[in-house]
Amino acid sequence: MNNLSEIPVAEEHVKNVAQYYQLHAPIYDATRWSFLFGRTKLIKQIPALPANAQILEVGCGTGKNLIQLKKQIS
Repeated sequence: MNNLSEIPVAEEHVKNVAQYYQLHAPIYDATRWSFLFGRTKLIKQIPALPANAQILEVGCGTGKNLIQLKKQIS
């Protein structure tokens, strides 16, 4: 048994988490404002990136940080 999806409990958990985020992803940024306050301003303060910059964001959320960073290098 090498694959977590072969474990019934893990499979059910994965399904539940996927359903939760499918519901919450569209409203995540609007409803987490107290945690995300100042994020856009902070991202704008990141020094200029070269045109071929590669960015790795490790975390969770909607990807809004990456969209903002892409706008800065485009």
